[in-house]
Amino acid sequence: MPVINELLVLSTAYFITFIISTILIVYILQLPTVITRQKNLVQEYYYDNFFNSFVFDLFLILVYLLLSQLVIYGLNATYLLTRIILVAITTLCISGAFYLFFISRPLNKDVFFSRWFYAAGFRAVIYDIVLLTITYSILMFILVKTKDRIKTWVE
Repeated sequence: MPVINELLVLSTAYFITFIISTILIVYILQLPTVITRQKNLVQEYYYDNFFNSFVFDLFLILVYLLLSQLVIYGLNATYLLTRIILVAITTLCISGAFYLFFISRPLNKDVFFSRWFYAAGFRAVIYDIVLLTITYSILMFILVKTKDRIKTWVE
């Protein structure tokens, strides 16, 4: 049962983090538009296709964070700033690979991410780095400040 409870705590913390970071980054600060300068594509992704984007990002950001956490554990990083830098580097590698993949092929107007990387260029990768480092920072804050309270609620 302790493993299940720990997974519930982490899942709850991640879901709360995802909601907070998405509202803050996308809808309040409007960082995707500010960073990428692609208002129409941001509108299409985050507003016109809200539900699909929400679900897709929920899992995609989780995958990025899990891969980042593997790097953090692999390098035995203990300082928060070091961990945040490793999240940024891991995101740069993953998103950079997607960027290179999409721009190495002809533009496919039917595929959102082809249009995204062609239009936004490397700024799309920078946006991902900002998104993931802020999300990770919020997650760490939530886990440090509320883990015991969440654990009590789950038990």
